[in-house]
Amino acid sequence: MQIPYSKNKRYLTGIDWIINMFDRMLKKSSGAGNAAQVMLELDGALDEAAFRADMTSFTEAFPVLRGSVRRDINLAPYWKIPKKPPPARLLTTLDDFSESVSNAIVLAKLTDHVNDPFPDDTLHMAFHIARHGRARTWLSMVFDHRLFDARGAEGFLALFESWRATRSIEPIKQDIETSEPAHLSNWIRKFKAGQTVNRALRDVAPSSHRLRDFAAVRDRRTRFRFIRFTEAETRAIETLAHEQAGFLMLSPFLLALCLQTLHAALARKSLDIPAYVVPVSMDMRRPGAWRAKTFFNHVSFMFLAAQARDMADRPALIQSLIGQIYEQTKARVQECYVEASMLMRILPLGILSRLARQPFKGEFGALSFSHLGETLLSGDTFMDRPLLNVCHAPRVPIPPGLGFFFNIGNGQLNVTLTYLPELLDDSDLDFIEHALRASIA
Repeated sequence: MQIPYSKNKRYLTGIDWIINMFDRMLKKSSGAGNAAQVMLELDGALDEAAFRADMTSFTEAFPVLRGSVRRDINLAPYWKIPKKPPPARLLTTLDDFSESVSNAIVLAKLTDHVNDPFPDDTLHMAFHIARHGRARTWLSMVFDHRLFDARGAEGFLALFESWRATRSIEPIKQDIETSEPAHLSNWIRKFKAGQTVNRALRDVAPSSHRLRDFAAVRDRRTRFRFIRFTEAETRAIETLAHEQAGFLMLSPFLLALCLQTLHAALARKSLDIPAYVVPVSMDMRRPGAWRAKTFFNHVSFMFLAAQARDMADRPALIQSLIGQIYEQTKARVQECYVEASMLMRILPLGILSRLARQPFKGEFGALSFSHLGETLLSGDTFMDRPLLNVCHAPRVPIPPGLGFFFNIGNGQLNVTLTYLPELLDDSDLDFIEHALRASIA
């Protein structure tokens, strides 16, 4: 049985609704929603006026950017796209720093913008520019995760740059999908998918342990530590991953390194964590489909468990993670999560957040993890300035308020450690960075 729906609406998928749930949780716990940043490092000074004019013209072509969440008469949530949208509003800030200021201070000021709520519910992105003397510019796009995932935000900027070369918007608009069916059918398949997901969650649930009492956390503005490896170091890491984990097993290798270094850092604080559950997000787009699926969320999740007894034995830890990935891939857990989450859209977000945390004793795992791979911003320039690097800085729901995120920009492996200052202090961060670097020495 299929419930009627409008073919002109952009209905939210189950994954979209999960992301909306995280948005509500973050707004309740910290005042700002589920936002993230993609940051471009440019050589030289960016022409701020030219960027603002071009980006305003580009965004004018996409009414979806001024949409908001609604629930249809069939109870399915959808993204209401205005038929006569108001003129595009581009939020931008500009900060100038002298060359004597450290890069860490520049990045700290720039990335703190991700903690600021959007002015209203029809604004979903903002741009922040930090000029570091005449030598360097950082351009940050803060985006509402309900409208973009990390790959989609990169794709949006890549499309903007390609539009600047031709000033022709129609070919770009024709490639982008702006409608989505309501998925109000195939109920038996969705329930069976839910059973598969529940079995996977039951397997890892006993390993769920909280890192601290989050009710006592007062400072809830997300902070970031950025670690960059050179091209040569990146190649060395890939070689080491091939030797220790196997071909195309960079992600479990990186996750093992993160778990080892985090466990050691927590042990320094006399925190004895017996096991960890890690939600791992994965891009579900088919190769080459990023243009069509620029907007909204096209990810799924695996939930992996790691035991403290394996932290001193990297081969054992890697093989444990790979074994879980193999079993969950064999059971099609990622696909089933996408399918089963469609059933969750009937629930109000507050009820959904309580239900989703039940398997993990009220938590969402000990930390989040993602490995995006090569950036979509693969050109040599952006806004006529040499493009030096691309990295990400996402907020993480509280709990866990902690995450490791990897991507490759300009041939360099970037690590973003997202954290709350009451979870980790500067000495912990220095220890983690040193341990990550030492692990490939």
